[in-house]
Amino acid sequence: MKYMLLITHGDPKAWDDRLSQDEQQAIPAEYQAIEQTPGVIPGRWMRPPETATTVRVQDGKTLTTDGRSWR
Repeated sequence: MKYMLLITHGDPKAWDDRLSQDEQQAIPAEYQAIEQTPGVIPGRWMRPPETATTVRVQDGKTLTTDGRSWR
């Protein structure tokens, strides 16, 4: 089984208000660390969306959605 990690961060310009300069500069290194984690394979093709399960957190609750229900 393979999983896809999608990291969204909104508008990078908004970081200026919320993150210090040090925190902003640390972000690319953190992405690189994820890519170098054993077992993580960046850029591979995934299976069709209908075979996927989406896991997300909303209002502190973990939600899972079967890929077939997106259609």
